Formats: sequence, structure tokens, C-alpha cells
Amino acid sequence: MAKIYLHKKLKNLIIVCVVFAIVFILLSVLLLSDSFSNEKGYLVGDYNDVISSVPNISLKNPKINEIAMLGSHDSFSDKITSSSAIDPANSGIMGNKVFAAMTKGLFVRYSVTQEADALGQLSLGVRYFDIRASLYNGEWWTKHGRLSGKLDDYIKQILQFSSQNDGEVIILDFQHVYYGGLSVNAFFDYLSTVTVEGKSLYDYVPYYASEKPIDSLRYNDVCNGGKTGLVMLFNCEDYDYGFKDIDSTYKKYFYDRENDVRSLWHPTCNSKKLIKEIDNETALLNSTTEYDGKLRINQTQHSFQADGIFNAIFGWSLLNIADDYNLKLLENSNFNAWLEAMPIFMVDFATSKKGNFNQKVNDAIFKYNENLCR
Repeated sequence: MAKIYLHKKLKNLIIVCVVFAIVFILLSVLLLSDSFSNEKGYLVGDYNDVISSVPNISLKNPKINEIAMLGSHDSFSDKITSSSAIDPANSGIMGNKVFAAMTKGLFVRYSVTQEADALGQLSLGVRYFDIRASLYNGEWWTKHGRLSGKLDDYIKQILQFSSQNDGEVIILDFQHVYYGGLSVNAFFDYLSTVTVEGKSLYDYVPYYASEKPIDSLRYNDVCNGGKTGLVMLFNCEDYDYGFKDIDSTYKKYFYDRENDVRSLWHPTCNSKKLIKEIDNETALLNSTTEYDGKLRINQTQHSFQADGIFNAIFGWSLLNIADDYNLKLLENSNFNAWLEAMPIFMVDFATSKKGNFNQKVNDAIFKYNENLCR
């Protein structure tokens, strides 16, 4: 009897150890692995004229806030790895080095939202960029939880594209900028120093935003003389001062994001709930003229929230979740209604090729703009 009892006890111990080992391995993979299970997206494309090739666009001269565009969320996060430095703007547990080391895989998988760099995204039809940047060791870096690449490199790619292509509208939305003890004036000054062929971003803004309200800004204002032009937004929401308080000489090139943009963030990672919220936002915008003069952005991204935490974790990464989800958004019966209410369609993994998403979304946006300019 004693032998049988010991045998059962040993067997139970072995089972517990095996279960513990499986759970440990699973958690290690979930928390430490930064590899992605998604299909690879496109890194380069041929949508360099996705706006300029719309028939009659210069003749019809539509308002900028009526033109449909593909946007990328956390646009310049493609270079984040587990060895990337933590964003110095992070506070609390997200900025804790021990926590970051223990969860480095999870941290990275839910920080990287785009796979292509700026030039790749531009060639794949992206015309709206959600930009976040931080000053780190005296240099400006792009970020999303961790630092990605040097901001200079992305800006130079935008300048390169702008100099080589005509008639395209590019929106640069500087949403979150951490100055590291400097000021917004220092950041605006810095932007003037990043040049390609002697031109900075400011040279591609052929109007003063301070003199041209965004609700009257039109295609020909931005693409003056048929050239590619920029629309730049700056967000002061993170700071203890408003846009009106900025005294930089370069302020005249920027619109006030808080005042000139309608972009509702949906705090959910439940797909059905997210689509319902997009429908609700569309209904709201259609019920009032309050936001007609603003840039209207469709926020379609899953966020890391408790209402679907299991699905989020086992979705493996933001790239993987978007790889599966983006096509469902595009094929939704309300997609065109969404575009009409919110012409900027912003997604994670804008260059996904699953189900030919990138090709199909560019075709849908082109068709929408074609109808707009009839």
C-alpha cells in the first residue's frame, strides 16, 4: 500500500511539475519573445500618385478635409526591437527598466504598429502620418513605448518623396513630442535644420496655416503649382500651455491639432465593440455640422484594454491583430459611410498584404476621391 501511495504521490508531483513547466514556457514566450507571427507586409509599392492621379482633382480643387487618405497609426515604430531604449517620456511602470526587461517581448510586440519606413509607406499610399518623438541623448527619435529610429531619417525620406513626386498631399500630425528639458521652439527650430536638396519641411508648406483656416484649405493651396505639399499639425494636449501660447516663428506653418482635428480614440480591443463605436462616431458626425470644418480621422486601432485582454495577448502582436482585422474593416458594408464621415482612414499595419489589403484600400480610397472630383 505504501508503495502505491508513493507511486501516486510521485505521479501527481510529476503532473504538477509538467503543468508548471508548460505555464512557465508559455509565459516566457508571451513575455520575452519579440518575434512576430504575422504574415509579412509590403515594404515598397507603386502608389506614388494615389492623390495626384485622381481625374480633375486640381480643377475641382476639393477641401483637404474632404479628400480620403490612408493613414498609419504610430507611423514610425518600425525599428523598435527588444534592445531599443525605453522612451524617456514613459513614467510609472512602463518606464521601469526591470519591468521592461521582464516583459520585453510583450512590450515590443505591442509597440510596433508599422513594418515599413516612411518612404515605404508613402510608396504604398499612406498620406497621413501619426508622429511621436522624444529627445534622447541630444537627438530626436521616433517612439512608441520604446525608441524606434532617428527622426531625421524619416523626415529626409518624406522630403525625398516630396521632391520626386508632384501633386501629392501629405499630412504630418505631430501628436506627442517629449522635449527632454527643451521647448517646443527648440523642436520647431530643429525641424528647419533637417534638409534634402537644401529644403526642409517648411519649404513644402506654400501657405501660412495662421492665415488659412483648415476648413477653407484646398488641394491647390497645398499643392501650389502642382507640387507636392504638406499639412502639419501640432498637439499641445500633453503640456501646460496651449497652441496660442507658442511664440516660435515657425508656428505659422502648423495647425492646432486640438482645435482643428476630430479623432475619437476607442479604448477597446474587442473587434465587435470597436466596429460598433466606429458606427456610432459616424452617426454622430452625420447628425451635426459641428465638426464639418475639421480634419476627421477614423481611429480603427485595437488598444490593450481589459475588455478583450485574452484575445489581445493571444493575438500575439498589434501587427498580427491588424493583419487579421484590417481587411474586415475594408469589407464592412459601412466602409464608404465611414470614409464620407471620416476621410482619413488610419490603421495599424497600413502596408499589410493579407487579402491584398493595401492594394484594395488604395483602390477604394482612389474610387472615393474620383467620385468626390466628378
